[in-house]
Amino acid sequence: MNKAISLCYHDIFDKDPNVSGIKGTGANIYKIQQEKFQRQIKLLNTFTDLDVVSILDLNFSVKCNNKVMLTFDDGGISAYTKIFPILENAGMIGHFFIIGDRIGKKGFVSESHLREMRSHGHIIGTHSFSHPSRISSLSSNKIKDEWENGIQVLEDILSEKILVASIPNGYNSKLVMECASNAGISHIFTSDPTIKIKKNKNCSIIGRYPIQKQHDEDYVPSIVNRKFPIIARHAVEWRIKSIIRSVGGDAYLKVRKKLLNMGFGSYKE
Repeated sequence: MNKAISLCYHDIFDKDPNVSGIKGTGANIYKIQQEKFQRQIKLLNTFTDLDVVSILDLNFSVKCNNKVMLTFDDGGISAYTKIFPILENAGMIGHFFIIGDRIGKKGFVSESHLREMRSHGHIIGTHSFSHPSRISSLSSNKIKDEWENGIQVLEDILSEKILVASIPNGYNSKLVMECASNAGISHIFTSDPTIKIKKNKNCSIIGRYPIQKQHDEDYVPSIVNRKFPIIARHAVEWRIKSIIRSVGGDAYLKVRKKLLNMGFGSYKE
């Protein structure tokens, strides 16, 4: 089983986090300031034995333990105006997962943005068509539509097959995976905090570590260096949260929203 570190970002901002991407307190805990993001990318460049790579370039027949992948969910406008130029300047590849029905809308990337980013070698993937709050709770036909429609809109824009996806809100299930694979996805990124790359039939499954505004300067190096306390804490937190989300259903989302509105800004999705 191969291993690689995948970091999950969303938007970056200067002053107002609501300028780019999904708005609201729940989304904003995943948005980080541009200066902090630039420092994190600079730190990654100091690791001489580390390669920031594309999932499409990974050779699964050999060990890839020194590989890092950078992913960015939602397709907010900062993906083009801020993240894209920073990665270009650093010589790094990013994976951008786009919500299909938000393309061209205020606060989100346009078709021309996606074509330019792809022309520079960055990976464009789907983040579903409409970003349902709990994709795993939908019927098989609706899950199928989310993946197929999300893929189709990107293929129409880029004139190429879309092979990569990330699951919205981390609501993973066997059915969600199967529908994505049947729609043509060969690599799917989850929100499970793990460095293991698994295989499920024709699809590789890659976990990710979320980057939030609360994380300090040492967080990204700690993840990249696989510091045991950080890695172990994420695994335990995710396991507990997965159980709560599974049992709580929609009630969990309502409680989470209430906690965030009360000022519990570090309460993690």
